Amino acid sequence: MTITSWTRPVNAVLFDLDGTLLHTAPDITAAVNMMLKSRNLPVLPEALVTNLIGRGSPALIDRVFDVHDVPLSPGERLDALQLFQQFYEEIVGTCARPYPGVVDALERLRDMDLKLAVVTNKYHRFAIRLLRQFHMASLFDLVVGGDTLEARKPNPLPILHTCDSLGVPVTQALYIGDSPIDVEAAKAAGIPVFCVPYGYREGQALSALACDGFIESLADIPTMITGRHGARREQKSA
Repeated sequence: MTITSWTRPVNAVLFDLDGTLLHTAPDITAAVNMMLKSRNLPVLPEALVTNLIGRGSPALIDRVFDVHDVPLSPGERLDALQLFQQFYEEIVGTCARPYPGVVDALERLRDMDLKLAVVTNKYHRFAIRLLRQFHMASLFDLVVGGDTLEARKPNPLPILHTCDSLGVPVTQALYIGDSPIDVEAAKAAGIPVFCVPYGYREGQALSALACDGFIESLADIPTMITGRHGARREQKSA
């Protein structure tokens, strides 16, 4: 179901990062393969690594070694994770890019006086670095990373924490994502969730996303929130 309008009050829009705002799979794949090469293991194609993205770096490392059917001790897992982070730190943002229309959509939402936030499982420092690189950081009131709190998506805590920090009830916010964990986290938090048809879905079909609707691109969001935009104009003219 494609949503063309949303008439409930909206005061905040929360976004996933990887696969929703930014195409980051090439950099993540490169760092994964650098880590694998250091351990004399075969590299993985980007299409496969893309299906492993979504639940944070620790889960990504577990999935990568599951693909190779290589068991890891807790110490080896930590070493592999730290090595991946080291390589990613070196190349983050090299090939990543915003999806078409993202920056313009965010600027339009800011013009509507909406509060904006990023809720991602990516480590906070990497998320901030990417947002700054693409001149997007100033557009957000808050960025919550996978290491900001004691839990990450699909736990609802990051979304609930974000809404509470913004001073906006979940009933007056929207969450925009691309993956099953985005839908699961948003549903658990009680916030409406809409998905883009691109991005990283852990290998699942688009039809498997039990979201409230799909939006073709973020450029559609300002128009979708018709009730909010009209109400704001009335307030200014009053």
